[in-house]
Amino acid sequence: MSGAEGKAKITLLLALLSMGPASAANLTCEDAVGLAIRHFKLKDMFFGGRKLDSDRVVAHDCKSWPARKNTLLLSLIHVLADHPSSFDKQVAIALIDAKSHRVIGSFVDTLRHDGTICTPTWRIALDTARYQLAPDVRAFGYRITNPGSCPSCNQADDKLTLLVMERGKLRPVLSSLAMQRDRTIGSCKGFETSPESYMEVGFLTLGVEESSSHGYADFLLKTEIGYATTGSCTGNPVFPQPKPAYYKLRYDGMRYKADEKSRPWWVLLNSQTE
Repeated sequence: MSGAEGKAKITLLLALLSMGPASAANLTCEDAVGLAIRHFKLKDMFFGGRKLDSDRVVAHDCKSWPARKNTLLLSLIHVLADHPSSFDKQVAIALIDAKSHRVIGSFVDTLRHDGTICTPTWRIALDTARYQLAPDVRAFGYRITNPGSCPSCNQADDKLTLLVMERGKLRPVLSSLAMQRDRTIGSCKGFETSPESYMEVGFLTLGVEESSSHGYADFLLKTEIGYATTGSCTGNPVFPQPKPAYYKLRYDGMRYKADEKSRPWWVLLNSQTE
């Protein structure tokens, strides 16, 4: 082997070692954005056809999917093309084959916000935890949060949606499960609307059960109910110790739902009201 050939092989080896998982499959997150722009027909919403325009795309995330080799997940929250000044936004999710550079599954939904109280600051994160619903069905999710941007926003949005791939389409099986809940249980000034109040607070976790309903595994929701105050609450109220609470979600053949009569206050899905 000549010196030139050896140097060329070393250079090639270093280049291969420097490749990340997405690069090895010849698809980067930037490539995925370009594919999504074409698939969802969003070209006019971006400068240069590929670059993310922060005035129009308010949040995005990109991850490889462990359940499926050479597959990339992409999520976007962007302004509505017909109503760019609206507080409402659109969520776009794409499942992309990294080898063929094709969008093999997609989902869109409208994210509604009236904007009369707070200006939303949306964030989105893909959730690739092991949501094994059946031997051959694994879901992935996206989690949308809105920390709020004004003092009157007492309850931040934090919602999880799970999707499955069916017949070339992504379908939601769990819609907008609130992962953080709170409710006022007393007011320091004797008025429920007072900013100085105390409340119950619950942060949810989601676990896959061995039991199943209509072919899909049940979910066990768990929270630990704690207590908090807002404002300068006088009187130093004494709160009980935090306590765990549980609720099981079952699949009805189309979606996971919570029974309106039996669900506790801290369980809330998209189709249900406070």
